[in-house]
Amino acid sequence: MSTTRRRRPTLDDVAEAVGVSRATVSNAYNRPDQLSAKLREEILRAARGLGYPGPNPTARSLATSRTGAIAFLLDQSLSAAFSDPALSITLDALAKTVDPTGHALLLLPGRETQDGPPAERVLAAQADIAVAYSLADGTAALDAVHARVLPLVIIDQPPLPATARVGCDDHGGASLAAHHLVELGHRRFGILSAPRVAVTPPAELRPSDTATPPGSAPANAARLSPGDAPPDRSAKSIGATRPAPVTAASSTGKRSPATPRQLRTDRPVDKRQRPHVGPCTPQTDRLAERDTGRTPELTGPAPHTGLESAQASAFRGTRERLAGYLDVLTAAGITEVTVSEAPWLAASTARASATVLLTAEPRPTALLCMSDQLAFAAIAAARRLGLRVPEDVSIVGFDDTPQASWSDPPLTTVRQDLAGKGRIAGELVLRLLEGDSAPPPIELPVSLIIRESTTAI
Repeated sequence: MSTTRRRRPTLDDVAEAVGVSRATVSNAYNRPDQLSAKLREEILRAARGLGYPGPNPTARSLATSRTGAIAFLLDQSLSAAFSDPALSITLDALAKTVDPTGHALLLLPGRETQDGPPAERVLAAQADIAVAYSLADGTAALDAVHARVLPLVIIDQPPLPATARVGCDDHGGASLAAHHLVELGHRRFGILSAPRVAVTPPAELRPSDTATPPGSAPANAARLSPGDAPPDRSAKSIGATRPAPVTAASSTGKRSPATPRQLRTDRPVDKRQRPHVGPCTPQTDRLAERDTGRTPELTGPAPHTGLESAQASAFRGTRERLAGYLDVLTAAGITEVTVSEAPWLAASTARASATVLLTAEPRPTALLCMSDQLAFAAIAAARRLGLRVPEDVSIVGFDDTPQASWSDPPLTTVRQDLAGKGRIAGELVLRLLEGDSAPPPIELPVSLIIRESTTAI
């Protein structure tokens, strides 16, 4: 016994049933603003009665040469990415901005080496535009975007010429954090740095693995001392936020909204001397690239200390924040700072790196952490060592993620407008899809939110 397969209803069937043109039915789905609400509902009701599900997405893509998809490029795996609240907030705001226009996000995760998605995956992705979220310099995925001639929006990094970009004032925010602790009287500092370049996340570290005996030289930390050669930082941070405006969080947690501003590119050269680790030859300073898109080659030996790794980081944000900290500390006459790099942002390894700082001799009384997640790890490490925050050590983060306000103690941190950054990125996406040229890069201001993890000494 044979069965006859029922023919799939078409757009023409709906047009005939309603007594309108094919184009009118198409508008009911694709351009609803062109029809009255009454006529559109009549068409959709007829379509449901016939079992017509709507235009075939594949056919529509072929006809329009548009997929309706936005490729979102991540530097790490999905599990690692979505454990980062800063990314979640930014991505959610971007999605809410583009969703009303019918665009969907296509997530392209990076590998565990944090060098972005494989280039072949980008080349094969069915997308109309790409958004790069905080990728390292020289990521091959961006070469693939360029090869496809896709429009590109960059969130944070890397800076590329003639490319739409939105970010925050990393150097200025770090300066605010360091200035706050200097004003509180701190003179012994530690810096907990983000990774230089990604490494495969190590196995879970046991508590006994994380401690460095007092007085010994931590393997992944650098001590800055008087007389060390300064790095050749060829330009000040663009649009740096001034250290003066410090904002304390109110009991309601409300703060004034941030207003985006355009980047300035005419900053003077900063010739001030800053401490640097020796005796290694200073590495070429990648901060000089700015928004030219040129990445200078690194010279000298491979980094082997926390300071050298941070200065040679493939991530512009890490270099900017380190420079912001060191500029303020040097201006205050502070010549000894211990820098420890978290080789991976997982809690276990970040705690281990924080322990390196907190067991150094002499022990720092203040830690500057390049993210809130690193700051939370530092608080946990301090507790394991029997240290009180802030009585024994003051800790400052960066981002002002939701957990910062209810952590124990509530975290003093640099606030950046994460939701605003995602919204602006979404708006840039829509402008480029409409054929607009890339506007000048947009930099969002930052502010210091003073809570209970810092105190005077």
